[in-house]
Amino acid sequence: MSTSHEQAGDATLDVYNWQYDNVVVTAKLFNNSTVVKSISTFSYVRDSKITLKMYEDLKNGTSYDNAVKTLGVPDVYSIAVSSDATMTQALWSSNLLTKKGKTGSLTLNFKNGTLENKSQENLINK
Repeated sequence: MSTSHEQAGDATLDVYNWQYDNVVVTAKLFNNSTVVKSISTFSYVRDSKITLKMYEDLKNGTSYDNAVKTLGVPDVYSIAVSSDATMTQALWSSNLLTKKGKTGSLTLNFKNGTLENKSQENLINK
């Protein structure tokens, strides 16, 4: 585990990082309360494939829980909490290869547990 400090406007956050192989878990605290937590460079081996159609079927207003039921647990996850809102960003890899050999991914951004916007890269239908 490593610790550091990070400025966030007028506040100083205590930052804790744990690394397990390539996976990094980060928690950022202000006044001993977690305001940001994230898990990165983690990759699930999925039986199911995430397709462009699945992405297109996800509509603004979808809950985070329903997105996870549809897509599985995200590969990268970050949550930030403030007095105004809880913001969650989650990224999934598709494991489907394009003709150029690239894998696709999608990113979903949630505000207070509800899908607010989304983006995708290289997703295909198969």
